Amino acid sequence: MVRFFKIKTEKCNAGLLFIFLICVLAASVLSCQSSKNAETLHDTRMQYRSIGEQIRKERIDRGLSQKELADAVKMSQETLSLIEDGFATPIQHKMVAIEEFLGVELINDRSFTGHPK
Repeated sequence: MVRFFKIKTEKCNAGLLFIFLICVLAASVLSCQSSKNAETLHDTRMQYRSIGEQIRKERIDRGLSQKELADAVKMSQETLSLIEDGFATPIQHKMVAIEEFLGVELINDRSFTGHPK
């Protein structure tokens, strides 16, 4: 009878160890995936910031306030501020309107050098 309980306990411990190892493996995989998502989010954020920095530089070079540029392209000054700070990116037709108004082509990457259109 004692031998039966010993075998049963060993099987139970092996089962718990197996479950523990599966949980550790799953946590590792999820952690790696989360890290990749964070990198992608960071890259996207940097692209938004790059576009915003370009807009801000071109706006300031032309002596325009945020309000003046925002009014010219029919968006709120608050939205333009978010775009320039890298917290938002303009939708396509607003990006085109900003490019046309400022007379530049915005580069959608981190290597902005201020290329005229």
